[in-house]
Amino acid sequence: MIIDLVCEAVEIKIHFENFTGALQSNYEFAYALGLMEKKLGIDMDNKSSLHQLKELVEDRMKQFEPADYIEANLVKLIREYRIDDSMGAELEELIKKGYEAVN
Repeated sequence: MIIDLVCEAVEIKIHFENFTGALQSNYEFAYALGLMEKKLGIDMDNKSSLHQLKELVEDRMKQFEPADYIEANLVKLIREYRIDDSMGAELEELIKKGYEAVN
């Protein structure tokens, strides 16, 4: 249930056109990261640390042109988030949920 709430919180944030907030936890960040990995075509089986995954995604985002404000919000949230690097089962599950989310 907690995982579903985290996913919903991120979805609300990225779908709000004039959103100015931030991700609140590694959990929200993990879900957002999964969403962006899918958009960028990054293989989801990468089991790196959150810092390494953030660096990989940010590097690929340099050539990414957001199609709309939703994608622009996602890019902003990922770029601005500062990580507490602790990977665990819940974070891996949230990355997977983001990757598999239908947008």
